[in-house]
Amino acid sequence: MPNKITFVAWNITKRSKVLAEHLNAETITYRIPANRIFKLFNYPFLILLTFSELLHQKPDIIFVQLPPIQVSIPTYLYSKLFRKKLIFDTHSGIFFTQGLHQRLYLRLYCKMIKHINLNIVHNESIISRDCLRNTPSIVLECKIPFRPSEHKKNTPLKLTVVCGYGKDEPIQEILQAAQLTPDIKFYLTGNSTKLKNKRRPENVELTEYLSDIEYENFLQTTDIIIVLTTRPDTVLSGAYEAVGLEKPLITSNTKTLTQYFYKGTIFTANDAKSIAEAVNQARKNLDKLHIEMKMLRKEKEIIWQKQFEPVEKILI
Repeated sequence: MPNKITFVAWNITKRSKVLAEHLNAETITYRIPANRIFKLFNYPFLILLTFSELLHQKPDIIFVQLPPIQVSIPTYLYSKLFRKKLIFDTHSGIFFTQGLHQRLYLRLYCKMIKHINLNIVHNESIISRDCLRNTPSIVLECKIPFRPSEHKKNTPLKLTVVCGYGKDEPIQEILQAAQLTPDIKFYLTGNSTKLKNKRRPENVELTEYLSDIEYENFLQTTDIIIVLTTRPDTVLSGAYEAVGLEKPLITSNTKTLTQYFYKGTIFTANDAKSIAEAVNQARKNLDKLHIEMKMLRKEKEIIWQKQFEPVEKILI
């Protein structure tokens, strides 16, 4: 009888959804309130709720999306009490601590990680951190999502900004870049509550929340995907979505992103002028970037399958 797999992810990401689907895993996922005070009182409740659901599902193997670090507590306890396999999927955000409480949680994570079956990280720069030395850690990039799209140009050109409205996203700079390129239509995805009552250029539209199917269909019709971050050592799921759709990509000029998206991509600094220049460069080279992105998708699929081999050994 095959092992039963459960994927635990509070505020589940696209990476986790795609991986859970590939694993044919059941999921345990809850939304974390945005308000800091609500979060403080919500975490103990979610820990108990997650542990209770694990007791109900009785998985043999648990995958856990981190952060938040708090979700590691019920999964670690369950794995040790019932001698089950535990795999952490550690995102880079876990290392960007603010305040004493987050540093304490990180220390707890660094102790637990030495006693789990496997730790997955997104890129080489994370795996070199002191906390992960002498741990069972490997690099596993995001599995390529979506189906390739048809290559057709819109008039006016349609550019989609994949947004989570996090602190690391230069949203104001993107709006200013849109003002510098008025003949291109900019669409910003995600929960744009913060922008609703603010002035924005006429060529900027907010898609608001889209279901998974609506989101994929919308991206299928775009010409260029842009996804930016000010964080180092970070890869972006929106960039992998561009690869999956074989869409030209504009992303931040960080060491990590230039290492992983080496074809079909224009890199930019996070200021408005540089972003606008990258947009102009991308539209002049759309056909070339599209061909390169088709090649990158094929290469990434081969790379991912090779990286996934250590995970497959644990699943047996």
